[in-house]
Amino acid sequence: MKFNFQKNEYDRVHFERDFSFKEFYEKVLPIYKNVEKKASPQFQQSQLKSQSQTINFKNIAFVESITLDYDDNFSNKMVQDLLERLRSLGLAFIFFDTFSSKSDARRFRLMFEVGEKISPIEYKHMAKVISLSVVQLKIDEASYSPTQRYRLSNRGGMYHEGKPLNQFVVMDKLREKIQQELNSPKPQYTNNQNIDIVPYILKNYNLTSEGNRNSALNKALFRAQKMGATSSEIEEIASHSTLPDSEKGYMIRRYTK
Repeated sequence: MKFNFQKNEYDRVHFERDFSFKEFYEKVLPIYKNVEKKASPQFQQSQLKSQSQTINFKNIAFVESITLDYDDNFSNKMVQDLLERLRSLGLAFIFFDTFSSKSDARRFRLMFEVGEKISPIEYKHMAKVISLSVVQLKIDEASYSPTQRYRLSNRGGMYHEGKPLNQFVVMDKLREKIQQELNSPKPQYTNNQNIDIVPYILKNYNLTSEGNRNSALNKALFRAQKMGATSSEIEEIASHSTLPDSEKGYMIRRYTK
């Protein structure tokens, strides 16, 4: 499966590598076992349509794995209970603590093998299904975006060999639900005309300007939310911003609640 790596969130240069799910755990994560956070690159899992373009919603051809981020300072017991539940389900997964994890205030990531190629919008829906029905812990909702990048860390990691997600999720029903959402009527705006929200926002707001949370992205997402944008549309708009991922993640969470 494909993985994209960047030196840091400000570096627009990324390079792509192929690893199996198990190889990622055995060959990539060990390299960063004793590396400080600032020296650790970021990764994002997808096959891009063009390596010459930035990683955004429209440039993703497909995804083959899902990464979920949990940073709510969980107890060791909660983590152990979760890992035991995942093992009992027979799921293939990778677990590792993040740089900010502490001995009894755990922050961690879970990676799951999908078992087939899925689209960016399918990623979002499948990530939610796994988070809500299987993991059942408070998640960083920026994980629902396939454009989200993560720091490589190997703090207390483990790999469990098992079955991919597509043997647990009924893919036909998932895709049927997605199609229903895509075919639903567009929300109406003040002029009582149906507007395609994403192109409208991208045309009227310059998301390449740098800034803090009082930025063009903040204003654009506020407008999009008022227009009735779906969470997918919010994520797609945010993916065009040149703000750091931490800022974009904050914005997505703020305007999809």
